[in-house]
Parts: sequence; structure tokens; C-alpha cells
Amino acid sequence: MITTLDNKYAFVGLVGSSLVQICIDSQTIIKDYGEIHGDIIRSMAVTTDSNVLITYGDDMRVKKFSIESQEVVKDFPLKYGYYQTIMLAPGDDSLFVYDENCGLKLIDLAD
Repeated sequence: MITTLDNKYAFVGLVGSSLVQICIDSQTIIKDYGEIHGDIIRSMAVTTDSNVLITYGDDMRVKKFSIESQEVVKDFPLKYGYYQTIMLAPGDDSLFVYDENCGLKLIDLAD
């Protein structure tokens, strides 16, 4: 689970690879994205402006969602390893990924 920095929404990964968006004020589900990955959602991150959600799943894919339009804007594979967690780097243009061998990589989200 992760919340937007403006505390408007919570994103919750459910059994399998399903994702729901919850309005924190009304405590209601406002969007059920269904299964978004081929396997469990491993990690999530939200940009500092609360406009983009990034997910990483055990299917080794990263997905960028526009929080406003509630749609996938980018979907790409991560190569060369199995990653445990993701975290946005300062500026929200890059993604730190931490792998199973304690390796840290920096991925450019613009490419």
C-alpha cells in the first residue's frame, strides 16, 4: 500500500496483482484497476506532485499510471535481475531499484 503525498488517495495491491485506488476522505474505492501485472505487485512509488503512480511486479515490469486519468501511460520491462523494491530518485525522473543480490541500480524513466 502507498498513499499520495497530498493524502488524497491510497493505492492498495490485493491478492494476485489487483490494484485499487481509495479516496482517503470518503474511505471508498474510486477505481478498481483489476490485475495490472502478471504476478504480485512487489513495490509502488508516487511522484512528489502526486500525479503519477509507479508499480513494479514479480513479472519484472514497471508501469506508470496517471493518477488523474487513471490510465497506464508507460509499461516497460526491467532487465538483468529480480528486484525487491523501487523508490523514486529526487526529481522523479529516475527510479532506484534494489535487487535480490543487494545491488542498487538507477533507471532513467524518460527512456
